[in-house]
Amino acid sequence: LIPLFFVFNTPSPLELSKQALLVGLVGVGFLAWVGKMAWKNEIRFKKNFILVPLITFLAILGLSTVFSDYANQSLWGYFGGESKAFVSVLFFAAFFLLVFNNIKSRKEALRTVIVFLVSSFLVGLVGLLQLFGKYPLPFPETKNNLFNTIGSVYSFSIFIAVAFLMAMSLFMDKISRIFKILLILLSFFFYFILLTINFKIVWVALLVAIALILGASIVKSGDQGNQARVLPMVFLVLSLLMILMKKPIVKVDNLPIEVFPNYRTSAKITLAAWKEDPMLGSGMGNYVNIYQKHRPDNLGSFWAVNFNDAISYFFTLAATTGILGTLSFLFLLLTGLIYLIKSLAATVARKEESGFMVIGTGAVWLFLTIIIFTNLLNMSLWLLWWLYFALLLSFIIFDLKKNQQKEEFIATSASPKSSLILSFVFVLVIIGFITAMYMESQKYIAAAYFNQALVMDAKGEKVDKVAEKIRKAIEIDPSRDIYYRNLSIAMFALANQRIAEKGKDLTPEDSAYVSDMVRGALAAADQAITLAPKNSQNYLTLAQVYEGMLATMDKADEKAVENYRKALELDPRNPAIYQRIANVYITMSDIENLKNQKQQQNKKAELSDKSKEYLVKAEDNLNKALAIKKDYAAANLLLASVYERQGDLDRAIEKEKENRTAYPKDPGIAFRLGMFYYKAEKWDEAEKAFQDAISLNSKYANARYFLGLVLDKKGEKDAAKEQFKKIAELNPDNEEVKKIIENLNQGKDALEGLQQQANTVPTEKDNSDKNGQPEISPQVENQEIPKEAVPQEENQKTAPENQNNSQSNNQGQ
Repeated sequence: LIPLFFVFNTPSPLELSKQALLVGLVGVGFLAWVGKMAWKNEIRFKKNFILVPLITFLAILGLSTVFSDYANQSLWGYFGGESKAFVSVLFFAAFFLLVFNNIKSRKEALRTVIVFLVSSFLVGLVGLLQLFGKYPLPFPETKNNLFNTIGSVYSFSIFIAVAFLMAMSLFMDKISRIFKILLILLSFFFYFILLTINFKIVWVALLVAIALILGASIVKSGDQGNQARVLPMVFLVLSLLMILMKKPIVKVDNLPIEVFPNYRTSAKITLAAWKEDPMLGSGMGNYVNIYQKHRPDNLGSFWAVNFNDAISYFFTLAATTGILGTLSFLFLLLTGLIYLIKSLAATVARKEESGFMVIGTGAVWLFLTIIIFTNLLNMSLWLLWWLYFALLLSFIIFDLKKNQQKEEFIATSASPKSSLILSFVFVLVIIGFITAMYMESQKYIAAAYFNQALVMDAKGEKVDKVAEKIRKAIEIDPSRDIYYRNLSIAMFALANQRIAEKGKDLTPEDSAYVSDMVRGALAAADQAITLAPKNSQNYLTLAQVYEGMLATMDKADEKAVENYRKALELDPRNPAIYQRIANVYITMSDIENLKNQKQQQNKKAELSDKSKEYLVKAEDNLNKALAIKKDYAAANLLLASVYERQGDLDRAIEKEKENRTAYPKDPGIAFRLGMFYYKAEKWDEAEKAFQDAISLNSKYANARYFLGLVLDKKGEKDAAKEQFKKIAELNPDNEEVKKIIENLNQGKDALEGLQQQANTVPTEKDNSDKNGQPEISPQVENQEIPKEAVPQEENQKTAPENQNNSQSNNQGQ
């Protein structure tokens, strides 16, 4: 059921729903197993050395979770990363014990594999139809060709490869002719899906697994069974060809290119993480914090991506669980490899035709183990690793031709002391599993409320309704920082909304409401920091709330900068944070300048020493941003504005010319360059810059307005009048534009008799396509930055975010 199951009512429709189903089904199954033993007053389970590395692995992960940087996230995972949660590993281990202890014959093992193949066929059928644009599922969220019930299209490919290996292995076993026909059809069906996706990592791992099956069959059967070997030989050759071929056999459009840190980067980040937390690491699910702190330079277009994973599950686990976690997992893998060799040796030693199911099980487990080192595992793939590990060990028990009771540990209530111990063990297990199941249900319900908030926000519904859904999520699950972070954003948006609605007509009740919302926003952001003090996003959220109150709260600038600095400590190679700090200082400079103008009653008053000091600090932080990423557009644009504020128009012009060269198709930058020339009274250069802006956006009313003023300065009245007439067409109700046209018709200066000066734009509604153009004073930095230059940190919404922040479910170099 888990590979098939999904529900679209949480931010993590595949992973969280599968985790909930895993906890529910395994919890019930484990309680039934323990209950059966309690009914018989005995503890009975198979003895095997595998319990030593398994318990060691769980114990180390448990300790890592307890001492984690964010224990709740390590325990339950983040949205989309539930497979990297201690609860998931714990219940997979419980599932492993259930399979290992309750499948007691080859027949039962075969039945389990058949059920898996039926599930895989349904998974494959849905995924294949989706790939070719045929959408069999009725849900609107599934109406895209990349959807499948496993995860990314490449995780889907890995899952199908497992099904293919198992179907091919069973075909080689001693089974009925009808079953063989069904299995060969299944094998080709699964292989066609693999050809369609053409994932190189799968081909390499598949080549190893098929070679293992083929080699074992040759040793096992000798000169017999040549017909059975034909199928793996054919697929072996095809797989080798797929590795060598540059073009896919089956062409599917829009397959994504997936990106992760490469092996070298992943290894460096892991070593850096070990230096900080050598033994137990920062805890499962916290890789993004490690990545931000140790991200490399020269990331190109991926500089703003915050990866939640290394290149593979192993490197992610190693970085987050420390040396002990890594060694305990390698201990588990090494033990499994030893048992794999023993199982294959025992199977090959028997010269009968059967036994290929055992070989296939071993090949599948080896295939998935290779994937652990080369790719990520999600809930469905992690499930398969534990399932086939349990089946592999079960086959070893079956092969022991002696009393299987000698392979079992049995403890009964023969004495009052042992009876008391048994009762304590049973009660402890029952309480633990029931508690976990109850808490999982709470987590799921809270996530459903949060998802409702996301959906409402996407539909543009009122922010107060969005905030109410987030509050309900927090009431049920008060331990996720992402809920508080988004509540902070929503509450601050509500405060801004009330101010925007009432303007200067705020009543005492409105003021009290605004104050309550601001306090609530600050408190929510503080709580997010308390829960996850190593998450830079929480500090950024708090800093942005303070930044929004620079003009109204004393020392808000200090608080904003302080929290931006704390975010920098956790994410030191992020130029966007330096740019945000610079923005705070620029705003404070403008505020000080405005105060100075009011005091001197002069709009052209010189900058005060404090304003200059703020601008120097802004320039310093922008240069630090550019030292990290010299082509960071947001910082380059803002730096030109700093020069302009400092009165150094020559430097501002030179900087803006560099920006214009870097982004020649952005009309906003051309407009800004024109404004700098305008202020420097370089009319010819200003005219050309404004014309460039208009050529990129013919409805750019602001550019036409200042072009008209420039033409008027040059004495070209008719040309100026033509520009203002076009502005009037876009803004027919604008009285100021009408007055300017009237002045030009009378041969007067365009702005004669107008209080409005040329440092503001009169067209609040210019009906433009808003392609990067400013709508307010060109001195204020609120124009859009070119899309290709916008960092993720800049894409802050005024309502809920989804924590797949920066999560690239991608694979590559």
